[in-house]
Amino acid sequence: MRLLIFSTEPEQGKTFSYKLNWLHYFKQHPALKCTFTDLSKNRSGLSSRLLLSLGGHDALVFMHSVFSNSNCLSPKLAGLIARRKCRKAFFMGNEYKLMPAKVELCRRLGIDLIVSQSTQPRAHALYRQALGCSVMGMPNSGLDRRYFNAVNPPMERPVDIGFRGTDGPDYLGHRERRELTEFFIRREGELGLKTDISMEQSGRLNVEDWARFLNNCNAVLGVEAGSNFFELTDETRLKVIEYRKKFPDTGFEQLRELFFDNRPDAVYGRMIASRHIEAAGTRTLQILFEGEYGGFLQGDVHYLALKKDFSNIGEVMERYRDKDFCRQIIENAYRKVLDSLTMEKLVDDFIGTLKSLK
Repeated sequence: MRLLIFSTEPEQGKTFSYKLNWLHYFKQHPALKCTFTDLSKNRSGLSSRLLLSLGGHDALVFMHSVFSNSNCLSPKLAGLIARRKCRKAFFMGNEYKLMPAKVELCRRLGIDLIVSQSTQPRAHALYRQALGCSVMGMPNSGLDRRYFNAVNPPMERPVDIGFRGTDGPDYLGHRERRELTEFFIRREGELGLKTDISMEQSGRLNVEDWARFLNNCNAVLGVEAGSNFFELTDETRLKVIEYRKKFPDTGFEQLRELFFDNRPDAVYGRMIASRHIEAAGTRTLQILFEGEYGGFLQGDVHYLALKKDFSNIGEVMERYRDKDFCRQIIENAYRKVLDSLTMEKLVDDFIGTLKSLK
């Protein structure tokens, strides 16, 4: 199968494994012949070259980076692509902002398959209703075994609990990373833990350093990725941004009450992320807030489940100190990602779905 794959790889993308490893595994797949177009390079003459090459491929594939924070496809390129009659697949990035523009771009391009990071059937139904196309759900990345392996023995590493990450915007509807990390920083001495926790942007790690960091930790903290609510309208996001402009001193708890509480019919927008899969791949225990994690990870089977009010912290710490129990949890998570969530498996699933399109 001949694929023309569009991506853009800005410098900051080097700290996001999902922007790097898909291209490698597409290139290595024995059933594929891929041509790669980096939209961030060589813009002059790109439209004319693509016009000549568009006809030589069975499918066009647009990776997450094409439109995560901004649309990297020029109107002229989009027009050329729209006229091409072949299968087209679009990997959705950052499915919590700029969604009307992303949906409109997919409509203009004539996308046949949306690859969503959400595994929620209701989220998929919204895409199908808006675009009339096929939808599949898979994490933004799978286990990349080039980097993410257990180098140091599980539960015998120098750091008890680690974390690297940053705050998300208020319109996600939660501040769980901040709440989780601050709790463990405050209680480090009381709980008898050695921690290595940072929420600073400067603490972001490239792929190799992230793998080393995981191998230095017995356990890492985590929460589900994404927004509390999945919308194609950006309605909640825009309301929160506008309210923040008018009332900049508003606390997050007030925003939560105004915009996020008491919405029983909202579509769930949380999901599993590459960091959960990579921790499992390095046989690093995960202490996570309770959640669905895309239906892949189950509390106290694949991770130690911590309640969001921390009411079971005593039980979680007791289990953490039971190394045999933790090693079983670690092995369960490792087997899960090895069976279902390797990069090879995700690429195969995508290719199978793409080929099945009429």
